Amino acid sequence: MEDNSITIQLSDETFLQESNSLSDEAFLQAAYRTYLNREPDEFGKQSYCQYLGGDKKKRQHIIDAFRQSSEFKLLNKFDYSKYPQRLNLGCGFDIKLGYLNVDLHSDHNPDLVADIRCLNMLPSGFYEEIIAQDCLEHLPRAETQLTIKEWARLLKIGGILQLRTTSLIDLLELFKEEAYQTVELQEKLVQCLFGTQAYDGDWHFTGFTKILLTNYLEVAGLANMEFKLIDGWLFDVTAEKVG
Repeated sequence: MEDNSITIQLSDETFLQESNSLSDEAFLQAAYRTYLNREPDEFGKQSYCQYLGGDKKKRQHIIDAFRQSSEFKLLNKFDYSKYPQRLNLGCGFDIKLGYLNVDLHSDHNPDLVADIRCLNMLPSGFYEEIIAQDCLEHLPRAETQLTIKEWARLLKIGGILQLRTTSLIDLLELFKEEAYQTVELQEKLVQCLFGTQAYDGDWHFTGFTKILLTNYLEVAGLANMEFKLIDGWLFDVTAEKVG
């Protein structure tokens, strides 16, 4: 049987030597990319920067923590061929049967802990379907196009991408509706726009219009789009990979 797992062979000593001149923040960015194959999350970066405090002797401790993490172990032992050819990206606690469930946070117990913006451990042109619900708005606006291209890379020709994300125009229109003219309901709409902000990462960096989202999908090689509106403010979009 073909071994589809990924093994990262690294010399910690070499990495520490090559990154010795870097600032703490630059070192952490390099370490995340090298050991975890992703960009650092803001909370993790801030916590580690505070721990390092300019003391380069502590950098080995950071690498040790990365190597001992479930994310590193899963990344380096992950065999995508053992999972269905359907992806549920940014799954949170919504673990779906019949899908490879992917999330950045290990406490959600996904099948794969990974940054959904960069899924190098997964093969191109392999997946029949990708679900990405309520996650695109959580990513920095400047990364929208690159992220959708990465998801399109994973799909087979004829594969389907299913998105659910914020419709800015429809959400803002709700603020004017007679049924929403109370403080409580308008606060709820503000939460829909900006996220709950109840924990790290649960805030929204962007939103979409049909014109913008159509453009992003087309540039990524997706077509045959269908737009539906859910709850008066959420786009539910399907698009097919055609090239």
